[in-house]
Amino acid sequence: MARGSGILLFMTLLTVTAPVAVAQTTMTWTIDGIQRQALVFAPMPATNAHKIPLVFAFHGHGGTMQSAAQGMHLETLWPGAVIVYPQGLKTPSRVDPQGKNFGWQVQAGQAGLDNRDLKFFDAMVVTMHEKFPVDDARIYATGFSNGAIFSYLLWAERGKTLAAFGIVAGRLDPAEHLTLPRAVVVIGGTNDNILPFALQQQTINLDRPNQ
Repeated sequence: MARGSGILLFMTLLTVTAPVAVAQTTMTWTIDGIQRQALVFAPMPATNAHKIPLVFAFHGHGGTMQSAAQGMHLETLWPGAVIVYPQGLKTPSRVDPQGKNFGWQVQAGQAGLDNRDLKFFDAMVVTMHEKFPVDDARIYATGFSNGAIFSYLLWAERGKTLAAFGIVAGRLDPAEHLTLPRAVVVIGGTNDNILPFALQQQTINLDRPNQ
């Protein structure tokens, strides 16, 4: 499956595209003395007179905000929403124990990371509310691989903020637990050699009355 195809499917289920002028900018935050950035696409002021959706789209380990934007191009599918592609920091992972590539924390309180990505998310939400008429009932998170795992983390730790999720090739870290029901599209592959999925088939006998 192509890297961004599952995320595009998720967004297709949420909205119908309409021609809207979109502006692109790079925003910067300083979190605990560390500069963080995100590539932001938003409707022009003339088109956002009403409350508008907000989507956070997270790249996989080794990706960038630019590669996420190029691969997902959610702003072309949903130009009426604010689309945010955040940039991860160099982060250790199972496939990158030295942390040479960009990625995201997968647990709250993960050793050595000081919740830096959860803090980054919180700061971005505040800024988006300051700059755009965000619809609080339509804030979403999606991601690929490590970005999908971080989206699961947001569901576990920031579930009250987010309405729905698009998970592509990611799994919830065993240390985290989901307590709030949310709409979600989950896409994985049995041939994924990094995050394999074991699919189980359930047979339901509709002719047999409930007991």
